Amino acid sequence: IYACPNAPMPFDLGSGMVGYGWMPPRGAATPEVVQNAEKLLEGFFQEVMEQYHIKPGNVVLGGFSQGGGMTYRCGLGQPETFAGLFALSGFLANPEDLRPKLPSDHTQPIFIAHGSQDDVAPVEGAQKARDFLEEVGYSPQYKEYSMRHEISPEVMADLVPWIKAVLPPFG
Repeated sequence: IYACPNAPMPFDLGSGMVGYGWMPPRGAATPEVVQNAEKLLEGFFQEVMEQYHIKPGNVVLGGFSQGGGMTYRCGLGQPETFAGLFALSGFLANPEDLRPKLPSDHTQPIFIAHGSQDDVAPVEGAQKARDFLEEVGYSPQYKEYSMRHEISPEVMADLVPWIKAVLPPFG
């Protein structure tokens, strides 16, 4: 089962295109906006797990861009619920805010993929997330790709086997 929520906050991407985020773009989120996004996602997780009778520990949580940041925020503190986490072209704003939420066990698998030419979420954000995670005791699998702000076939070629290793398919 793949459940992919759309973020609730519309914003202009330029050229007449609209994107959606969990918070305003470019780091303009207040602590209240971040907490609201976390609550929305927690409700979504509960609803999906109840509707499809999914037991905690049988879920891999991941996201793209702001969704990657929300994956860190919502998933790191719940290793018993989320067997693994992946962040694609994402970043971790204010990582120190997460330190009090972190469990004592840092074995939760984490996959981080980012484009070296990403002009929307620069690669330094992914590097800082990786460095923070390593500093607190995690061992994330980190990969940079020759791409912009996207999910390339090369990313998927690395991500799919990682997911299967973390949470093998049923039956």
